Amino acid sequence: MYYYHRLKDVRTDFDMSQREVAEILCITPQQYQLYESGKREMPMHLFIKLADFFDIPIDYLAGIDKNDYNENLTKQKEISYFYRKIRDIREDFDMTQKQVAEILNITTQQYQLYESGKREMPMHHFIALAEHYGVTIDYLVGRDKRNLFDKK
Repeated sequence: MYYYHRLKDVRTDFDMSQREVAEILCITPQQYQLYESGKREMPMHLFIKLADFFDIPIDYLAGIDKNDYNENLTKQKEISYFYRKIRDIREDFDMTQKQVAEILNITTQQYQLYESGKREMPMHHFIALAEHYGVTIDYLVGRDKRNLFDKK
């Protein structure tokens, strides 16, 4: 297996789009698509970024290591899911990242780190978002599909 096949496997394991991975790498989606399709070789600094983000070895991304990293993948998928849920709720309320950051009294860049799952959001921010949106924290993180405090 060539490494570019592994790039797609890992991306789809995390239910991420090429655009989302490109944002993590700070490149265009077109550039990432060239790496994933094997039309262009991905530089090492991008492998390092991906390995750090997904918490998996570079050898695994490169297709050298055949070990199964499901434990890391499961943990990262859970983290990715509930931060994706935060994004989906923000979008449902037609709010920008900047507006949410203002509610939390933080910078837009800091909120972007939360929403991308790169930085863990503290509980007091979950409480503030739950109160603002009128939902439970369990709903915010996807543990409860029912919106018990729905005010809409």
